[in-house]
Amino acid sequence: MRTRTKKFNTVLVVIFLLVCCMLILQSDECFAAPRTGNIEIDFKGRTDDIDDVLLSGAKFEIFPIQYMDNGMMVWRDEFAKCGVSLDDTSSEAREKQAKQLFQYAKDHNITGIIHTTDSNGHTHFLDLAEGMYLLAEIGDVTEGVDVFDSEPFLVRIPSEISGKFEYDVDVEPKAEWISHEGHPVGPDPEPEPEPIPNDTTTDEPGQTLNHTKEQQEGTTSIENPVVQLIHRVKTGDTNQVFLWGGIMVASVLAILCVNKRYRR
Repeated sequence: MRTRTKKFNTVLVVIFLLVCCMLILQSDECFAAPRTGNIEIDFKGRTDDIDDVLLSGAKFEIFPIQYMDNGMMVWRDEFAKCGVSLDDTSSEAREKQAKQLFQYAKDHNITGIIHTTDSNGHTHFLDLAEGMYLLAEIGDVTEGVDVFDSEPFLVRIPSEISGKFEYDVDVEPKAEWISHEGHPVGPDPEPEPEPIPNDTTTDEPGQTLNHTKEQQEGTTSIENPVVQLIHRVKTGDTNQVFLWGGIMVASVLAILCVNKRYRR
């Protein structure tokens, strides 16, 4: 009896150890499983009214660029020969990298998954493995009479936000207001100068007639010969005024002398 009891106890111990090992292995597999994340997109625009416009119907396409392998970021086969470096993490560099990668995707007919924003301008991409993703708006979006466009951008899962690595990433793409009622948005053109009225008209080629106010009204005036003489003298010709005046005075005196002689 004692021998059987010892064997039975040994079997129980062995079964218990096997169950513990299975639980430990299963727990290790659970901890070793890669964690997934989500990208939430809120797409808004802004016009001259400085009011946020919820942009519905915008199509965003997502491209997996890199994946995590043993703590290292590895290029996916589709983008392995793109020649784009992601070492520079500044915002300016990221914008340039996204444009280059999206152009590469279009040139090589690489397609991704497309989601469309709802009435609140929201869409999302769920259950994304750790890695780098390229997102791009396909075409532009029209809201009323306004047209908006957005540049491609990069998102990493997880992303470091405020010193913490977040797997659920919220992004608000920059929506550029590109036109209003079909016209490009930009500074208002400068008004053209008003034409200066010209009082001169040409009756015949090469001939210009200056019409005074009296001539335009169809009236003429007869001036005194002395006044006409003064009008013909240019401003500043003082010597000629005195000369003509002297001649006129001398002529009057000569006439008076002749008349007086004939009367005698």
